[in-house]
Amino acid sequence: MKRFKQALVILLIIIVVLQIVPFFVPLSEYAGTPTIKPFENSYFYEENGEVVHYRLWPPVIVGSTSPYGDAVGKILFVHGMGASTSSFDSNIPAFTEAGYIVVAVDLPGFGYSIRGENLDHSQQHRAELLWKLLNTIDGSAEASIAEMPWHLVGHSMGGGTVSTMAAQNPYRIASLLLIDGALSDAGRPEVPILSYPPLARWVMVAMEHVFITENRIESLLKSAYGRKPTDLEVQRYLIPLQQPGTARGAINFVKTSKGTPLTELTKYPGPVLAVWGADDEWVPLSELTAITPFLPQLKTEIISGAGHVPHETHSDLFNESVLKWLEINR
Repeated sequence: MKRFKQALVILLIIIVVLQIVPFFVPLSEYAGTPTIKPFENSYFYEENGEVVHYRLWPPVIVGSTSPYGDAVGKILFVHGMGASTSSFDSNIPAFTEAGYIVVAVDLPGFGYSIRGENLDHSQQHRAELLWKLLNTIDGSAEASIAEMPWHLVGHSMGGGTVSTMAAQNPYRIASLLLIDGALSDAGRPEVPILSYPPLARWVMVAMEHVFITENRIESLLKSAYGRKPTDLEVQRYLIPLQQPGTARGAINFVKTSKGTPLTELTKYPGPVLAVWGADDEWVPLSELTAITPFLPQLKTEIISGAGHVPHETHSDLFNESVLKWLEINR
């Protein structure tokens, strides 16, 4: 009996310690808008305290005297989970050389955008925020450019964002392009236990000190790419994720992430292209089965040998396919 009591006391001490210790492990905090631009073409948009980092590329048109006046169209790129504007580095030059104005954004919580424990990560809110950003960009452009509809391109989680944008303003869009789009909430588990403060804090600590590391990012990218990533590819993801405050927002991200009902997709009647990696194990081709009934006009382009990130691993094929699509639908 005495040993049992001793064991119980030890167990209680361990439980208490485990509940206290994570609050003594330091976590970085969001430091606000960077004082130095992350990229030469970086800009920051603020709406009700939410700061969104975006990059803007003018079209590359030989002999043009105007940075935008001779553009053939406008494209918005929205990244997937854990990514940033840099995930489209292998794509954007092809589109600007074809005459497009290109904008790529960092969604709140990622890249160089705001971090926080009280952000709304629902697709409805993201879509509303990005439309306000595009309104601001259009507001400073020449009338002929401002009146052009947008081509929206979203990868994975970003596919859910751009499809929600399409449902909100269907007639401001020239076309919708989904790259291995994660649009459905089906099968996504709820984790109510994360509302328990000590456990939530442990998750943040583990994320900052264990998971956002070079080895972990390399392992995740190997799974997403279907091959070993290069050092440059690892750093492309790692550096933005190591921005102060990323881990602090992780629990809130899980709590507030919410997709848009697929039935909302029927509000968008325009052209849709889905580009998918044939070997994607993160968002498999079966996801198309769930989407197609709500987007009967959807066309598909399956890239053989590609995993979850075909625009990065098979950029030449991706760029060629999408440019042909845009030529038809601009």
